[in-house]
Amino acid sequence: MDAAKNTSNNRASARALLMQVEKSRRTPEGRDLYWNAKRWEKYLELLLLREFESDQQFAASLETVQLGSEAEIMLEERIDQTLQDDIDWYEQRLKDMKALLSQWATYDVETTYFQELRYHTYLIERQLNARKVRRLQFEIETLERRRRSNEGLPPGLWARYMHDLSQLFKAQEQLYLEAEDPTQPDLIQARLEWLYSIRAIQQETYKLIGKRRSFDRTGYLADQELLNQAIKLYEPPSLWEGLNIGKFLRIILAGVLIVIVLTVAIQPRKTEGLKGEAESPSTTQDLPRIGGEISVIVPSTDIELNQQGIDAMARNDYELAERYFQAAINGGTDFHEPYNNLAFCLYERGEIDEAIELWRTAIKLNSERPDAYAGLGMALHQKGHLNDGWMMYQQAINIDARYLNADWLHRERLWSERAITDSIPLRMINNQ
Repeated sequence: MDAAKNTSNNRASARALLMQVEKSRRTPEGRDLYWNAKRWEKYLELLLLREFESDQQFAASLETVQLGSEAEIMLEERIDQTLQDDIDWYEQRLKDMKALLSQWATYDVETTYFQELRYHTYLIERQLNARKVRRLQFEIETLERRRRSNEGLPPGLWARYMHDLSQLFKAQEQLYLEAEDPTQPDLIQARLEWLYSIRAIQQETYKLIGKRRSFDRTGYLADQELLNQAIKLYEPPSLWEGLNIGKFLRIILAGVLIVIVLTVAIQPRKTEGLKGEAESPSTTQDLPRIGGEISVIVPSTDIELNQQGIDAMARNDYELAERYFQAAINGGTDFHEPYNNLAFCLYERGEIDEAIELWRTAIKLNSERPDAYAGLGMALHQKGHLNDGWMMYQQAINIDARYLNADWLHRERLWSERAITDSIPLRMINNQ
């Protein structure tokens, strides 16, 4: 606690230095020879450093106290009060500086002194918003500590804090935009890193206590969905999203790329025979046929065939994808993914029993991949085996908590609309 007290004193000293220079600021009525804009900016920079050091010291102190203890609660109250004190101080400074700006408005606003005042007012307002953001972030972090100690959170409180934080984010962005502040990308990156850290905390909490009957899974899932939506807003766009082209042109380019890839990938392979002997024919009896003709699927490795099937799934061509996955399996592979992917194809057309057997096989081949657990859980749930389905889906979530996120499942795992819809009860179900 002594270290935290020292950082508080250091912050107070930095404020005093800044205010000492502020008192000599040039006013419309007269000039103070002691005014120095660079010194003012230097002392503000020192104050920001002291606030950062205080935040770091408080964070380190929280790591040393027992979760849910009275000491933790007292420390949290102290941190919250410190942040509120910062907000009050900056609000008063902003009020005073805006009042001075109003005085200058009746004079020549193009003077150097007015431009300095306007810039310094922006710096104060920027830091005021930053401290407001930090206080709300701290409130959310506090709720996550309560969740970790398995205390019930007040209904809707986490969502309200996140909503208020989102509004502050927007206000920050508008302020940076109006000032043409070149540091805005750094702001967005810091914001995204904080959101990632909260997601990591939530995932760790779920691993630790998510299976307890007293754990509020419904509230957890709802809060995580809001968090994932916030992350999606600030994550950099994908390659296609980054291209400034229309949707139709994207489809054309994607088609061209697919043709090129397939042209290279499915070149016929000839088996070289001994001199004077006929070439050995390729084995085709196990390969699927289209309209009585041998399909474009040619002998290849199980990994290549599986990838070609995935590419077909991405184009919503489940029939062709199924042929690729089946060809990989027919080769006697112990690679789990073709079994898992074929199961999704069969599930899509309603062959749930066959899909269940394939997912079980995929799990036997590799018990550490979550997709097969999720698919099997969804299928069992649809067959009326509610508890078994829930247990299988929870296994997937334990491995990768992103299986709670519908957008991620559709975008990264290529889950169909049917799979997304059928998995809703499992992604939102409360622990009974």
